[in-house]
Amino acid sequence: MMKKCLIALAALLFATILSACASAARTNVLVYMSGSDLESESASGTADLNEMVAAGIDPDAEVTVLVETGGAQYWHTQGVYARANQIHRVTQEGVSTLKTLPAASMGSGETLAAFLAFARENNPAERTLLVLWGHGDGPDGGVCFDDLHDDDALTPEEIAAALADVEAAGQRVEAVILDACLMSCADLLHALGPHTDYIVASQASTLASGCNYRDWLGLLADAPETDTAALCARIAQSYIETTRHGAFSVASTMSVLDARQSEAVWRAAEALYARLDATLPAGRDALFAARAGVTSFGEEDDGAASNLVDADRLCVALQDIAPKECAALRAAVKRAVLLCESSGKMTGRVCGLSLYMPDESAARSSFLYAHYRPKRQESAYARLILSMADLARSSRGASSAAQRTPAVDRFHIWQGLGAPRPYAGALWEGLEAPST
Repeated sequence: MMKKCLIALAALLFATILSACASAARTNVLVYMSGSDLESESASGTADLNEMVAAGIDPDAEVTVLVETGGAQYWHTQGVYARANQIHRVTQEGVSTLKTLPAASMGSGETLAAFLAFARENNPAERTLLVLWGHGDGPDGGVCFDDLHDDDALTPEEIAAALADVEAAGQRVEAVILDACLMSCADLLHALGPHTDYIVASQASTLASGCNYRDWLGLLADAPETDTAALCARIAQSYIETTRHGAFSVASTMSVLDARQSEAVWRAAEALYARLDATLPAGRDALFAARAGVTSFGEEDDGAASNLVDADRLCVALQDIAPKECAALRAAVKRAVLLCESSGKMTGRVCGLSLYMPDESAARSSFLYAHYRPKRQESAYARLILSMADLARSSRGASSAAQRTPAVDRFHIWQGLGAPRPYAGALWEGLEAPST
């Protein structure tokens, strides 16, 4: 009898919280937080949950913040479990758990789609914003790595499918914010473009403490009518302002992309890559020489290069080979990048959007082939990437060992440099809050 009463009480509490959520929210902010080692080793997820609490969103406000947690071996926030996925509501009063689920991969599109569906069904809103929080490793590596599921990560295509599902059910996601490294790229813009209006992402590696949630959620709390474009700009600007005072002041970027320009950018990128592919193999030396003149992201900030390069700087390097196509792509990118914030060595050297192009090192070949081979027939962009990778590996006499899939190398993804912003003690469990 007592057990039945407790179950009934829990169900009533859950229904009460959901009822409070469902009071005609103007904006849903959905944070999909795959904690990984960023949380278990550095408590970065806990830091950002504290920032969300500190943003001062009243439980009766027109803004609802829902967070799904998962993907970490250990959570430092009281009430957040490592061996489960949980959905929480965050207000100025703290973190309230709405639902606890069996552990599912945060790197699965199905898990993301289920989170979006939960928010739509239980808290319909006029506007929905999605934050993808976790490790990012470009289009071939993915985003939101899950430490409990073999570093499974969301691909751009999986994110797009989840957005399409919730849109088909009547709830379009107006903006996707990637609080992760290396995700402001043409591949992601192309995948997400049909299903959202704005994308906020970084071309470079990012701080583990990520976006300044206290700042931009605080803006929403004070002015819930703030339009989406202005809010996205505030996210980018407040992030860069934060980086000016820490270890990543040397090389930080954050962009706001107009997703409605995605098709124009992709057509221009396809045209350029088709033109370049047509020069091979005879034009191999000229193409690799041009590529060598453009620094890969990751190379400047902490030494482990990706195959992602700034779109504008790449076009400048390639303009003698394909002048017409480079000019068209530069113009398309300029229209798509609404805001490009940068600091340190990146200032004035980035356009806000990256392209994927391998160099002669044949780096990341396992990730590259796995991601782009299925696209070879349909995409000139993919064909050039594969052609360059093949040429690079043949010139280096690549062994079969180079073809084996390596473990995910996160060296280039920030691992806890510098002190995080202050923690709110109420959410800190079992550890002293770091001194700041």
